[in-house]
Formats: sequence, structure tokens, C-alpha cells
Amino acid sequence: MLTACLDRLEETIDAEMKAIQARDLTVLPEMTRRKSQSLLELTRLHRSVLTDHEKHRAFSERMSRMKVKMDENLALLALQVRATQEISSIINQAIVQSQSDGTYEAPAMGVRAATR
Repeated sequence: MLTACLDRLEETIDAEMKAIQARDLTVLPEMTRRKSQSLLELTRLHRSVLTDHEKHRAFSERMSRMKVKMDENLALLALQVRATQEISSIINQAIVQSQSDGTYEAPAMGVRAATR
């Protein structure tokens, strides 16, 4: 049961990373829901398992691999958030510039302001 839970979580993370790399962000809400569900299930299972040393060692090794995968997932999501913030900043600047008539802007370098 624990292995199946970890398999589902790993599949979800892999699918999310592939979707992000393919720029298919429509699946992110579903992936977030699936990750949350898997992590809740994993937490519950962790409490009821690991009675003998072999199971504990196998679980620890699997969790170490999952941590690496989760770190990669976090880095990819953080990159996506930064890119989204940068794009929104560019769009915001474009909107501000398009609404300005230039009255309050400083003259461009090398161009002299008209004198009256």
C-alpha cells in the first residue's frame, strides 16, 4: 500500500513536470490536488507502517529519491512563478506606457526639451 502511494505521488510529480516543460499549465490545479491527496495518504500510511528494519530501510531509500524529485519539482515551479511575475511586470509597464501621453516623462537621452 505504501509503495502504491509513493508510485502515485511520483507519477503525479513526473506528469506535472512534463506539463510545465511543455508549457501546458491547464493541468496544474489538478496536479496540485493530486499531490495534496497523495501526501495526505502518505502521512497516514507512515504512521501505520515501518515495524521491521528492512521496511524502514527501503522506505528511507524511497523517501530520499522522492525528496530529490520533489526538490526538482519545486525548482521548476519556482521558475514558472518567476517567469509569470516577469511577464506580468512587462505587461504592466506596457499598459502604463500606452496610457501615458508623455506629459510627465523625462526627455529621452540626447534629445533636448523644447523651450518656449
